[in-house]
Amino acid sequence: MKRNELIDRIIALAEDKGWNVTVEQNCGKSKSLGFDFAQYTDMGQDFSFHADMDDYDIYNLIENINDYYEDYDPDEEAMLWVGPDGHGRNGAP
Repeated sequence: MKRNELIDRIIALAEDKGWNVTVEQNCGKSKSLGFDFAQYTDMGQDFSFHADMDDYDIYNLIENINDYYEDYDPDEEAMLWVGPDGHGRNGAP
C-alpha cells in the first residue's frame, strides 16, 4: 500500500469511529508522521491524543496508540476537575 493510501485508510477508519484526525510530518524525521485523534462533545468534554508512526509502519502506530491507552490515568484526569477544597472546579459540581 502506498504512503498516501495508508494515511487515507487510517483517517477513514478513525473517522468511521467518530474521531477527527489530523496528520503532519514530524520535524527532522522524513519517515515519521504524527497523528492527532480528537473527539468533541456539545458539553465541552473534548478529548484528544497524539500518536506517531515511524517508517510508515502501521504496527508502530498501533503500538503507540496502545501505549497511550495503557498509560492513561483516569484518576489523574479526574483531579483536573477537583479544586484545593475538594470540590469541583472548571465548571464541575
